[in-house]
Amino acid sequence: MRLVSYHQDDRAQVGASYDNKIIPMAKIDAELPNSIRQLLADSKLSTLEAKLSAYQSETIGQESVGCLSLIPQPGKIICIGRNYAAHAAEGGAAVPEYPEAFYRGVAPSSFWEIALEILTSR
Repeated sequence: MRLVSYHQDDRAQVGASYDNKIIPMAKIDAELPNSIRQLLADSKLSTLEAKLSAYQSETIGQESVGCLSLIPQPGKIICIGRNYAAHAAEGGAAVPEYPEAFYRGVAPSSFWEIALEILTSR
């Protein structure tokens, strides 16, 4: 199961993605939260997986929606840098013995280039 946040019908929505198709969360179960953050906080992933296995209805093509950040307005962003030789070479840096992990603070008016977002639910 792969979760996605997307923009359609002038609003942000959440769904499950597979084979370039999206199943809208509201179609899976209207009682499930329409926010990945809330879905994780409420420990509803197993409920979602069970309902997805039986789902046989409407899907949306990924090309017909606008992609959003997986977790809009995250509480923290943990980045991994120079984690492979080509990445280190891009910046003209030596390859470190271990990848570098660093924190990026979240500011609503800032735009970040993020190599990797790590989501922890606990």
